[in-house]
Amino acid sequence: MLKKEWENHPNNFKMISKRIPQYNAKQIRQRWKNHLDPNLCHDPLDEAEKSFIIQWVKANQTTPNATIHWKDLISAMKNRFGKLRSENKIKNFWYPKQRSLKPENRIEQEIQQEVDYERTEYDDRNDITSLQLSYESLLLPILSYT
Repeated sequence: MLKKEWENHPNNFKMISKRIPQYNAKQIRQRWKNHLDPNLCHDPLDEAEKSFIIQWVKANQTTPNATIHWKDLISAMKNRFGKLRSENKIKNFWYPKQRSLKPENRIEQEIQQEVDYERTEYDDRNDITSLQLSYESLLLPILSYT
């Protein structure tokens, strides 16, 4: 039913929602974008696509908590592989992969990224060493007092 409405009113989700009142425009749009669009490839992601997603996110995500621009990734994948993938399919690959990382590995990854950031902030290693020495010099009087 939605496909017939789409043929008569392409990209007009509000008009379609008036014809199908049990769903709002946003629900209809999401259903179309993730399931019904005839241009979508519903096949499972192959290894090359999975590898591309991982490499693309690493190259385009500046910090661990930075936003991933999924629409840009979808466009890059379509250009590279000639297949239109839904945002849901890509996210359903990405997020479980991140959750499967052991918590220690996630922490190590975040620490490493922070260290890399600090190295770019403090190119002069003497500054970092002097900070460590001053911290240790603060601890010594406290420890000797007790």
